[in-house]
Amino acid sequence: MTQSTEHDEIDTIQRCPHDKENPYVIVSRDLVREKSLSPQCRWLLIYLLSNALTFKIKIKTIINHLEGQKGYGRDSVRNMIKKLCEVGYMKRELMKNG
Repeated sequence: MTQSTEHDEIDTIQRCPHDKENPYVIVSRDLVREKSLSPQCRWLLIYLLSNALTFKIKIKTIINHLEGQKGYGRDSVRNMIKKLCEVGYMKRELMKNG
């Protein structure tokens, strides 16, 4: 995942490699039972894991996907990503543009 402090347009999420033969999302019991994660954080991680192996998605795309859903604004999505990084389900990496 990349991080940007200036522009959402270059803040993207990329799927980590997984089994190409398996079209399903496999979710560990640890994720399901993780008490420190809200249901919203679990949903976000499962949503991201359900994408193709080579997907890249902008945070703004997630926010737009959730438009109209109560409690899912820009700040809440960023906070969920921050929490997922803190717990170890995601990793942020700074990538320089161009």
